[in-house]
Amino acid sequence: MWYTLPWAFDEFFHEYTPYEWITDTQVFERPQKIRIINQSSLRTLDASAPSLASSICSLPHIMLSDCIETLHLSYYNEPIRIHFPALLHITLANSINCLNYYSLFPATVRSIRILLFYTYPNYAPPNWPMVLYSLSTLPQLSSLRIFMYDMPVATIDNESCQLIAKKASSFTDFGFCFRCNFTLADADELEIDFKDHIKFIKQLRDYIRLFLDKQPCYSIEKDECGLIMWF
Repeated sequence: MWYTLPWAFDEFFHEYTPYEWITDTQVFERPQKIRIINQSSLRTLDASAPSLASSICSLPHIMLSDCIETLHLSYYNEPIRIHFPALLHITLANSINCLNYYSLFPATVRSIRILLFYTYPNYAPPNWPMVLYSLSTLPQLSSLRIFMYDMPVATIDNESCQLIAKKASSFTDFGFCFRCNFTLADADELEIDFKDHIKFIKQLRDYIRLFLDKQPCYSIEKDECGLIMWF
């Protein structure tokens, strides 16, 4: 079931736990004799590191790369060798280094969501100059959302804040949010970090407004750890 405003359920798509996934495709093996009636019109591909290529190669009549419009990719930091000519939306969960291979991304991409889980596998600290440069090479990219889970305050500094702020206005829709996904044992330590995250969000907002002549519409989340802006 899809709601007409999908971002209302955005957090639902932030749970990327590969050990709970079914990645074995043997159950889809074709019998000796089969008559193919039609090819699939599947538009969304959700894949982790070991299943990205296998889902396309093992099931060529079920999953067509030239039909995929949305790619949810997690725990993958290698070049995406499969060409998705119709790709519009990308989610990168602990896969930020895929952006290092920006030349392999199709020019059709319109929105990217970057999810960084500090305590999950395959986490890599973002190289913000490289990330922002990679994003600038995508001519139709108009929406960027960045979500950072359980991040120590040291992962973001003032220089990064200014770089992100300067790039933000090149999108029509921009979001930068801190999230918590920790246990009670970690709560006290991370609570201190989140106080600094609140300061960062306000600083990011102020920098963006400083770099613009026309003031954008924006919303700061109730816990003050997230900023959404529209230009």
